Amino acid sequence: MHPLSIDVPPAKDVPAPPRFALAVGCVIIAATTQDPMVRSRGLTLYELTVERDFSAAHLMRGHPGACARMHGHNYRVALVVAGEELDDCGILMDFADLKRVFDGILSELDHRYLNEIAPFDEINPSSENLARHIYGRSVEALGEQVKVVRVTVYESATSSVTYYEE
Repeated sequence: MHPLSIDVPPAKDVPAPPRFALAVGCVIIAATTQDPMVRSRGLTLYELTVERDFSAAHLMRGHPGACARMHGHNYRVALVVAGEELDDCGILMDFADLKRVFDGILSELDHRYLNEIAPFDEINPSSENLARHIYGRSVEALGEQVKVVRVTVYESATSSVTYYEE
C-alpha cells in the first residue's frame, strides 16, 4: 500500500469503494456511486462533487407569508457529476476545471436580484427552480465531458432541495 493511501474497512455487505491513490503528478480522488440500480447493472461510475457559495436576493411572487417580501440567502450549491472513463492521469475530470465551469454558472446569480434575471423574471426563484436552472446550465456547460447527476441547493444550513433527472 502506498504511504498516502487510506485503508478503510468496508461496511458489512457493501462492496468496498476504490481506495484513494496517489499517481505521479496527479491525485486521484474517486468513489463509486452507491446507487443500487447502477450496481445491479454492473457499471462502475466515479462521482465528483464540488460545492460553492453565492449570495442573492429574491422574493416569491404569490407567496402567502414573509417570503413575498424581498429577502436574501447565502446559498450553498453542490454539483455532482459522474462518468465511467478515467483519463491517462487517472482522473474523471480535474476538480479545478469543474470548479471553473461551476463558478461561471453561479457568477450569473451571485449578488443579483434573482427576480430580474431570466428565467426568474417569469418563474419564482424558489430553491426548487434554482436547482433545476443550475442543473440545466451545468448540462449545457459540461456537454459530454461528464454526466450531471444532481444539484443540491441549500438556502440555509438546514434546508435544501435536490434536483436530478432520470
